Amino acid sequence: GSTITFTSALVTGDVIDFIQILGSVLDLGTPSDNTVSLAKLTATGTKDATTFLRGDNSFAAAGGLAQVVSTNFTAVASSNSATFADVSNFNATITPSSSSNKILIIVDCHFGGVQDSYPAIKLFRGSTEIFSGVNASGNQISCFLGYSYIDTPNQSIGQSRTVLDSPNTTSETTYKIQLARPYSSSPVYINRTSQNENAAYTQSKTSGITLMEVTV
Repeated sequence: GSTITFTSALVTGDVIDFIQILGSVLDLGTPSDNTVSLAKLTATGTKDATTFLRGDNSFAAAGGLAQVVSTNFTAVASSNSATFADVSNFNATITPSSSSNKILIIVDCHFGGVQDSYPAIKLFRGSTEIFSGVNASGNQISCFLGYSYIDTPNQSIGQSRTVLDSPNTTSETTYKIQLARPYSSSPVYINRTSQNENAAYTQSKTSGITLMEVTV
């Protein structure tokens, strides 16, 4: 059904064994549906059902949560020192699946004390302090969370903060809390009021730390 044009006229006795088409030798047309496998693609990265093909011709994991780790701190902790110190068991450990992933950190803490107690906590990744205030000067305190004034010894103050950390590792990583009372000589508490009376107006609370590995 096609027309073949020769550059010179054929003569009696000419034999055509085959015709070779030059030019678009790699033009295969449009492949049929479901005929191209992942192995035929030149894109880099892991090619499986958990990844997608990006515009830069590479496979990457879809963004989302790889894992969640949470610690519910139910104990009572206290400090009567201006020096920050670890709060036993107020920590959470996570092992990132990729060094490029980030860790979303949520910290909830309930403080107690008397007037002028000024409780404060710091957040650490291992031995590295992270996300404390950077504008402290003079006698000001750099901390992750804190409270400037507690009105009464029966008052419990709850605070929460969410931050996104880049640990850049696939090793086991522990996030922990340190507590101090940087001002005055009155002790400060976590999960209890200072007076801690056996009364209906005295509240018992818990604190916690949650870690979420965010894939990128």
